[in-house]
Amino acid sequence: MTTCEEAKSMGSGINVQGKIEGKDEVRTMDTKYGKRKVCNLYLTDDSGRIKVAIWGEDAEKVKDGDCISIEGGYTTTFRNEVQLNNPRNGKVEIISCDDNNDKSVREWKFSDYTPEEIKEIEKQISKPGGYYHGSI
Repeated sequence: MTTCEEAKSMGSGINVQGKIEGKDEVRTMDTKYGKRKVCNLYLTDDSGRIKVAIWGEDAEKVKDGDCISIEGGYTTTFRNEVQLNNPRNGKVEIISCDDNNDKSVREWKFSDYTPEEIKEIEKQISKPGGYYHGSI
């Protein structure tokens, strides 16, 4: 997953998550694809924020305060500001804002645990739905 700050220096293939702040009203624009709905907003994460143009039906389904995931985004520069766009074949999803969704891996050492604790960890992480399916 790309951060908002990293997305500013990328061109395409951007997958980013963040919280919506400052969503503008949805408006209709004439484009080369016909009339399309669009709204501007700022997407924020721990790295900063990026202006986003949300097109199509997605423009109406998201609201201020929602956390969203954008897949396959691309950047353009408009009025000297880099903005992220959701492509017609991209994906915008409303996701949970719960910080506990981060399934990052914490580094640990065997010496930090007793043999019984290690066996319990192995059982938990190797069962279906666990975070690891293999051997330790």
